[in-house]
Amino acid sequence: MGLYVEMNFSKVGNPCDNFKCTPKKYGFLNAVKESNFSQHSMTVYKYIFFISLSFTVSTSFAQQLSLEKLDTTISIFWNPNLKVRVQIIDPEEQSEQKSNTVLTLYSVDQGSKRILYSDSLYAYTLKFKIMDLNGDGIKDLLVYNTNNGPDNRCYHLYLVDQQQERLTRVKGFEKVFNPYYEQRRCGIIGGLFIKNKIIMHRFLINSKGTLVFTTWD
Repeated sequence: MGLYVEMNFSKVGNPCDNFKCTPKKYGFLNAVKESNFSQHSMTVYKYIFFISLSFTVSTSFAQQLSLEKLDTTISIFWNPNLKVRVQIIDPEEQSEQKSNTVLTLYSVDQGSKRILYSDSLYAYTLKFKIMDLNGDGIKDLLVYNTNNGPDNRCYHLYLVDQQQERLTRVKGFEKVFNPYYEQRRCGIIGGLFIKNKIIMHRFLINSKGTLVFTTWD
């Protein structure tokens, strides 16, 4: 819901029309003192009120946009009652070794919310990818971590189990840049762009849910 305010200044005129001063010398407030204050007082009040109101509305709108970018809820499960919320708690945190974001999987049933899973992670900003990365045909959740240059992005990987309705975080996945799953090799491929070269690596997810480096076969 927005706020719209209309003010008509056509009958009042410009409050600075009769000011006998040089703006560079006196400034706006001194100009008011040198003028006939009684004649222009209402105009000045309306002018200041209009600027103050515009600033307040603009600030509130900017804060609303900022909050939306820091807190997002998405649906990735077949069950429409399951939601994933990702919220950046400390957007000023710069260290990737610290957690500034909370991811929560919860269910909504008859108006009540029940938390099924929660995790802490680092996210520079809120970005997501949905893609299968373990070859089971089910799309998994990638939450943006950070980047090494504009072309090298890394993510946190959460494997999605639609049958058990749960998320499983893959440990160490943040080391993979620009990941995708290669069906023919049954593995995760990561590509690091350095100048005019692409350094490719192959990874697998072991039975413990940990990412491991593997050689090309």
